Amino acid sequence: MIKFHDYGLYSIFEDDGKFDISWIRGKEHLSFPITENLLKKAQLSDTDALEVMFYLEKGHWPKNDEMKHYNETDIITHKGNGFIIYEENGTYEMRWQSGDLTNREVSYPVTKELMEKALKSDKDAEEVMRYLTTGLWITPQQSKSDRDFLRKYPELILKNLSENSKLFSKEEFSQLVEKAIENELRTQNIDSIGIIANHLELLLVDPIRWQTETEDLHLLKLQEKINNYIHFIETKQYVKKYGDNFDKKVINITFQYAPSDNGLAFLAQVQKVLQSTDMSLKVVLPE
Repeated sequence: MIKFHDYGLYSIFEDDGKFDISWIRGKEHLSFPITENLLKKAQLSDTDALEVMFYLEKGHWPKNDEMKHYNETDIITHKGNGFIIYEENGTYEMRWQSGDLTNREVSYPVTKELMEKALKSDKDAEEVMRYLTTGLWITPQQSKSDRDFLRKYPELILKNLSENSKLFSKEEFSQLVEKAIENELRTQNIDSIGIIANHLELLLVDPIRWQTETEDLHLLKLQEKINNYIHFIETKQYVKKYGDNFDKKVINITFQYAPSDNGLAFLAQVQKVLQSTDMSLKVVLPE
């Protein structure tokens, strides 16, 4: 049975004699396995707890004045009814639980005006959430502000392509959709990398819904990202941190939404290309 212990500054999860420590710093949720000896030290005082947290995060005990500002953050947290808005250097991010079967945390950038509206009342918060998830206001007459907001956060265009396309010229809309897909896929990034059962595994997350209007561009950007992963492996950019003694290298593509038929055909082709290499493709589809 998993036991949970809240110590204010941090929390401990206990499962069959093993312990994990977790804490929150601004928007970060940090979690590490912890030994009983380190746990006992953390329980002595907040100062000891911070030293243990520093050690687990940094890999060494604090020296000189390294603890002076450790675990401090400039992020301001605004709590509403069922949501949180983080404020950092003049930018704002709103998060809440989706409430559907997955009950996952959703996150959207917001303007200061949207933050202030969301914090006014539950009704205003609901209107802001609806706007962020659909791209539409409950009340009309918002075309100019809608355009300005979508230009700033183009990934939200994908929430309602047909309605959002009416706000822009065909050329600008195409440019914004391309930028949106690139921002969501983060084509230049390696999402995560680790060692699993003596395999080097690179995680690639595709969070984009497959839609007929954007399928070609979606495939193009996904191919671009996969090519970057292959280049990363071929040029052995992982060696300095992880070494090079692996049975195989795996590119794990995890989809939030099931790919289209063309998407699946593309993945099959990628797998075929990789057969002659020491790389393989692992595809994880939503249930």
